[in-house]
Amino acid sequence: MSIEGLGLPSPDAEPVKEGEQTENPTPTPPSAESPAPTQESVSDTTSATSTDSPLDAGEQNVEQGATTAPTVPSIEVNEPPQQKTPEQIRQENIDKLLSRMAPVGTKQNFKILIYGPPGGTKSSFLNIPNCLVYDQEGGLISIKSWCKQSGTPVAENLQSIPFTSFAQADFLLDNLTNKIPELDFVKVFAIDTMNDFHRKALMNEVVAKAHRNAPTSVSRWVPQTEHHQENNEKMLDFVRRIRDLDRDVVILAHSKTVEPKGKPAKTYPDFSESLANKIEAMMDIVGYMEMVEENGEHFPVMRVAADAGIHAKTRVPLPALIKNPTYAQLRAAWEDLVNS
Repeated sequence: MSIEGLGLPSPDAEPVKEGEQTENPTPTPPSAESPAPTQESVSDTTSATSTDSPLDAGEQNVEQGATTAPTVPSIEVNEPPQQKTPEQIRQENIDKLLSRMAPVGTKQNFKILIYGPPGGTKSSFLNIPNCLVYDQEGGLISIKSWCKQSGTPVAENLQSIPFTSFAQADFLLDNLTNKIPELDFVKVFAIDTMNDFHRKALMNEVVAKAHRNAPTSVSRWVPQTEHHQENNEKMLDFVRRIRDLDRDVVILAHSKTVEPKGKPAKTYPDFSESLANKIEAMMDIVGYMEMVEENGEHFPVMRVAADAGIHAKTRVPLPALIKNPTYAQLRAAWEDLVNS
């Protein structure tokens, strides 16, 4: 169909001036010389129309007598979030504070630090069900060996993760804190040993970074005072985060004994005494464990009362010396105290 046949002005026609009216021209019938449109040509015209641009589609609407204007897509306007009033913020903070209140002595988890010389069966203490060991020295091999020699089965769901970096340690604690489903089984988080964790962090993280930044002035293998200070702060922050976990915590460490000139000898976890004191302060039980021989029998004994310069303490009613101590034994004493 031609443009004239639609009743629309020809593209070559003069534009209509404003205020003028035009008459609809009468369609001119096809002359005898002009063949009538065949079915094929009509089909071609129809298919061409179906693929026209939006402008042509508008012309089709005119042909069909459509009077509806094109639909304009709606635009959603998001209202800005309302600002909380100072009183609302204050009330939220009060609610958070009150939600953390609990009767005295009802804390359900406890923290233990056990230290002593090598060979004192410290690692065997970690034969604990549903325990995740942050393994620094292959301690689980010691556990399996002890279980085999003593005829004790390995605890159910005892798992380990080897330490690789501080970034990994932070990531692990983040996920324990956020209680991801994959770590729901963890009821006890343990470190074996804290000394190896401290040493690896010092040399592989702090000193290595300082050496990369100043290779000509910082030795890769000789830490300076500021490196020890930085690493100690990292250790304290890590232990604080462990302390705040909603799980029991067991930290193992090696011991050292110093004999200051003119003063009694002291035995404490193998850190600086200042760092050892700060870590001990965050624990509920600090026990010194060593192997003892009695009547030809060797067995571990743990001291939880300070004596003769040995660092030890307990917030739980326990005997000063515990023969063959176990986690279950200490946990039971803790529960008795909480539930009393």
